[in-house]
Amino acid sequence: MTHTEANILAENGFTVDAAIGICFIRYGSKKESFRKHFVLVAEIIKRIENLDERRKMAEFNAGKFANLNPRFNKAKFLAACGL
Repeated sequence: MTHTEANILAENGFTVDAAIGICFIRYGSKKESFRKHFVLVAEIIKRIENLDERRKMAEFNAGKFANLNPRFNKAKFLAACGL
């Protein structure tokens, strides 16, 4: 993850654990997640060249988003991630 990507995520309410790697996101105490967050994360995940790693990160984040927002559409998110 680049410094710019980490800054963009931070500006949108996420804390990124850079030691773990791209898109491992610690979700804060806020229970709201918005479309812009889903889009931002999907755009970053889509850049992962290794398809297995991309799928792993997409599935991880999809699970988190689904828990935070009952209206979250997993299929749409995975498609936005390039899967």
